[in-house]
Amino acid sequence: MSQMSRHGVPKAVGPVQVEHGAYALRGVVRATMNRPNAYDALSDAMLDALQQSFDALARTPARVMVLQGAGKAFCAGHDLKEMRAQPPHGVALGKDLFYRQAGMGVDARPITG
Repeated sequence: MSQMSRHGVPKAVGPVQVEHGAYALRGVVRATMNRPNAYDALSDAMLDALQQSFDALARTPARVMVLQGAGKAFCAGHDLKEMRAQPPHGVALGKDLFYRQAGMGVDARPITG
């Protein structure tokens, strides 16, 4: 189980680390995809963790979220090793990952004043 921040958002949701007050700025949250050995590829677990983080952040007063990767790359795209491991050749998983990524909900609240 991950630790909770003072805003009630998990500091780590699987492979995603969440930091409130990033850059010493109130209302700014930094989320880091933390699979540097896989170039932060979008695996099934990474997409689940990102969606959980976005859902949790939508319930906070955060106004800005910076999404970054750990290591040398921001994100290599879908995890092809995971996809190839699924018979037949990860076609069903690939479609599922694509549609989940495309429909990933982020509460885009307008910033005013």
